[in-house]
Amino acid sequence: MFIKRIFKSVEYRLNLFGNRIKYDLNWGGVRRNNPHVLTSIETINKIKDEKLSLARFGDGEFYLMLGLDYSPFQKCTPELTKDLLEVVSNTSNGIMIGLPDTFNDVSRYEKKSRDFWKSFMGEYRNRIIEKLPSNYLDIVYANTNSTRFYSDLEDKTACIPIIESFKEVWKGRPIICIEGEKTRLGVGNDLFEEASEFKRILLPAKNAYEKIYEVMDWIEENKNEYVKENTLFILAAGMAATVLAYRLWQKGYQALDLGHIDIQYEYYLRKAKDKIAIPGKYTNENSNGRNPDDSIVDESYSKQIIANF
Repeated sequence: MFIKRIFKSVEYRLNLFGNRIKYDLNWGGVRRNNPHVLTSIETINKIKDEKLSLARFGDGEFYLMLGLDYSPFQKCTPELTKDLLEVVSNTSNGIMIGLPDTFNDVSRYEKKSRDFWKSFMGEYRNRIIEKLPSNYLDIVYANTNSTRFYSDLEDKTACIPIIESFKEVWKGRPIICIEGEKTRLGVGNDLFEEASEFKRILLPAKNAYEKIYEVMDWIEENKNEYVKENTLFILAAGMAATVLAYRLWQKGYQALDLGHIDIQYEYYLRKAKDKIAIPGKYTNENSNGRNPDDSIVDESYSKQIIANF
């Protein structure tokens, strides 16, 4: 049994190494046949200037899109896979589809992130490309990693203009935030301080996708009370947010899938050197942060909640 585990470990490491070599040999530094992904600043400015919606695909969404049940907080179902495939194949205006900026260049990332993306793209790049529209080379994609602006970057100071640009998007606007029940965007920091109003709709911390069509129905039933002319929907609910942003856009709303943005902002404020657990907030990438307490919950936060699914 022990020897079998050793062989599996060696096999896993060799596979990772092989995928990194595959990436370097085939796509590293080569722009040909790779999607056109904007920089983070270009992504945010385009969203702001054109009032676009955003649905993002990262490694987790790609796994589920390909039917791979690898997520610790969202089970893979045929319905979710179908929805994600619909979103990623979109060619209509009004919503940007986010892809990672790592198809051919990982130079701006720290070594651990560089190695991850090389391994990931080495293994899955061709399968992802097959799911994109046939004219994907003519499409301008948003940068999925625009919301992961601190912990993975080699140059931490690069996050400052990204943060400031994001804040300009919602300055003076009412926000309805649809988030996991323990996510708590903006609690204890000033990320959304300049929004004119902030309301919350809570989803389960795990398997949130199962609730998104109930949320859509609730919004339609209650829009006269809560949705204003300039309301911006901000979503942070894992893979469910990718689909939900798309469905809200189809209904005529501006919706931004901004998962990770609050945790990354907390890392920036703390000058964190690692992906630490943030007290009171669900932190998926740290095992100690997946069951946060309610230490940061107060009356102000509770009053912001307009629905809980």
